[in-house]
Amino acid sequence: MTFLNKAIVKCMYLIDNIRVNHQEQNSEIQYKTLLKLIKKAQYTAFGEMYNFEILSYYNKSKQFDFLYTIYKKTVPIFDYDQMYEKWWYRLQNGEKNVCWPGKIKYFALSSGTTGSASKRIPVSKSMIKHMQFISIQQLRDILKSTNDNLELFQKSCLMIGGSSNMTIEKGLHYGDLSGILQKKIPKWFRSYYKPGFEINKERNWDLKILKIAKESHLWDIGFVAGSPAWITLLFEKICQVQGISNIHEIWPNLEVVLWGGVSIEPYKSALNDFFNPQKEVKFLETYLASEGFFGYQKNETKGLQIVLNKGVFYEFIPFDDNNFDSEGKLKQRADTLLYHQLEEGVQYAPLISTSAGAWRYLIGDTLSFTNLKIGEFKITGRTKQSLNLCGEHVSVDNLNSVVKCISEEFGVNILEFTVIGGFDGSKVFHKWFLGTDSHLETSVVLNFLDLKMKELNDDYALERNFALSAITLEILPRTVFYDYMRENNKIGGQNKFPRVLTGEKAADWEKFLLDFQSV
Repeated sequence: MTFLNKAIVKCMYLIDNIRVNHQEQNSEIQYKTLLKLIKKAQYTAFGEMYNFEILSYYNKSKQFDFLYTIYKKTVPIFDYDQMYEKWWYRLQNGEKNVCWPGKIKYFALSSGTTGSASKRIPVSKSMIKHMQFISIQQLRDILKSTNDNLELFQKSCLMIGGSSNMTIEKGLHYGDLSGILQKKIPKWFRSYYKPGFEINKERNWDLKILKIAKESHLWDIGFVAGSPAWITLLFEKICQVQGISNIHEIWPNLEVVLWGGVSIEPYKSALNDFFNPQKEVKFLETYLASEGFFGYQKNETKGLQIVLNKGVFYEFIPFDDNNFDSEGKLKQRADTLLYHQLEEGVQYAPLISTSAGAWRYLIGDTLSFTNLKIGEFKITGRTKQSLNLCGEHVSVDNLNSVVKCISEEFGVNILEFTVIGGFDGSKVFHKWFLGTDSHLETSVVLNFLDLKMKELNDDYALERNFALSAITLEILPRTVFYDYMRENNKIGGQNKFPRVLTGEKAADWEKFLLDFQSV
């Protein structure tokens, strides 16, 4: 092991010791996080508007619940549109001290499905530092999960993300979060990072994948990180270009796949087909969004673990009919809870206040905790990507589970899918679209799908006897999904196909399919 390897591993152990020796109650950790955020932002335009200077006087001797009560009465809940229209638009002109001290230089573009990216999320220097620190913690936990296999940390990490070649407007940089973070990779990590800065500048996704595939045999990869869909496509291209049957023929030391963005379940079988059956590869989930690094999986058999002490203060809204309407929109006077008030097995929509100037911000994900004592949870979907038109309460987690069951029952890989929900007169319908290159009998799969959904979800089973009258299925080549994303300039990087389509996006998708079928 080189001197640099030893120094890096020693640093990771040091960070781990600091983390262990300073463990506190989660409520105390979150109290300190909120207080730090308020104090840091008290002289920004946002802080002055909402009296952060007064709030910053509440210290450890005060009751946290009292501070939080004032905070949530003072600061309203924001979604992206509200945050942008009232505050973040000012950042586009280079204005300083708007919602966070100083000037924000980097903006992460959202990964919407259609049209150009519609969201520009500020990424501050503080947030980048927090993300980097959590990444080191994650590496340390990977080291633990491999029984302190130090040799693994002599191998390279392939990061499959967006281009680091930013769009620059008025001195501000816009791009995928993955591209921003790769541009900010610490010097000590650069010798391990693949595909390297030159290839990562490439904006054409298909060309980028081809370049990676052509050079892949030159690298000794131990980790691969990215979205499951794009990892699958890259492995296909590598096998094709290199003339190999499995990835371990050129990367014999590949041991870890770090994934996020969508569920791994539809892709896991296909990914395993690319590995040597004698090799054990760990799949570890990462919850990294444009707004922050919220958690990661320490062990393949456990859930995600929330990070409570790195620049994010959390509130949680029960994801139920009391707080959200049938379209997933937040109702007025929604209930908000703190971490120590949560229950296991209940779905929540998190609100975040962050070191990048998001305040009581509804991120749009839903999650449920499986072990609150250690902060273990799973992502269950999106507030606006659930199906609840007549009380069926179908989550993305339900959809992923059903697709996994179909894959196992019929022995096929279903790598992409989506569902449209709507009204047909007085009745509700669900339209399913499955992407696979295998032949399937539509009517047989549809019957199995419906039965499995009834087993998984009692509300769905009940409503199938009443309002939810029509369930349809269309089986498509999986390339149709990627062609649609390519047509809408959403191919690659952090982009993913939504599991539920509504409104204009649903209409665009069905129009695309009509054009596809007419060719």
